[in-house]
Amino acid sequence: MNEVEKRYLTSLIEKANVFELFNDGMYIMGNLESDETTKGLVYLNDIDGWLRNINYLIEQINESANTVMNFIERENETKFSFWGTEHSEAFYYTENIMFRLTILWDLLAQLCNTVFKLNEEADCVSYKKFFKKYNDEKYEYNGLKEMAELVVSYISEEENDEKHTNPWNGNHTYVNNLRNSFTHRLNPHIVNFHNASFKKAGNEKEGMTFPVHPLYEIKRMLEDYNKAYIFISTVRKKVVKPI
Repeated sequence: MNEVEKRYLTSLIEKANVFELFNDGMYIMGNLESDETTKGLVYLNDIDGWLRNINYLIEQINESANTVMNFIERENETKFSFWGTEHSEAFYYTENIMFRLTILWDLLAQLCNTVFKLNEEADCVSYKKFFKKYNDEKYEYNGLKEMAELVVSYISEEENDEKHTNPWNGNHTYVNNLRNSFTHRLNPHIVNFHNASFKKAGNEKEGMTFPVHPLYEIKRMLEDYNKAYIFISTVRKKVVKPI
């Protein structure tokens, strides 16, 4: 990892800071809507609930990302490993980031659901279905249409790492395929062979997997992380605090 790469990836981590809460230190239990002031406090309290979850993930992702960066800088982590086993420690933390990223995208949808008062049941909110639903023209009145359109466009990008500018295209698609590999195909972090035929996903073809270097994965993940963070920041700014 050269200095340019290091500075770029470090900047992606440093951009993601925990969000300030609206009712910091105040917890409201129950649906207390006796007057407009109380309704406003309940509304902000519910937003803070999602922000606390998001802040927890940000802290954990940042810690894991910094740990991976330290591993990569070690002598034995700068070389490519055909079998992947030499990078097992680094992969442990990239996997940690990968699964937390999925949760972060779902929390973006939960935050939107609360901020825009859409009243979807929290148990039924899944970010892909959620944003595709509200990307429809008939939901333009609720204020989420523009955000939904941007999110759907981004998560639908085809994977491409050939351009020499940052960020790469299709980072979300890459991370999503990587996650699915663990349960639906073959472990992408170890060399693996299987007689079943698999659809091309990430670095796998026709029942074979060959691990990539952790630096490749961490770049993909941090760029996807940065995009999710920008969307969350945008939604938070739309919150109008009741007087």
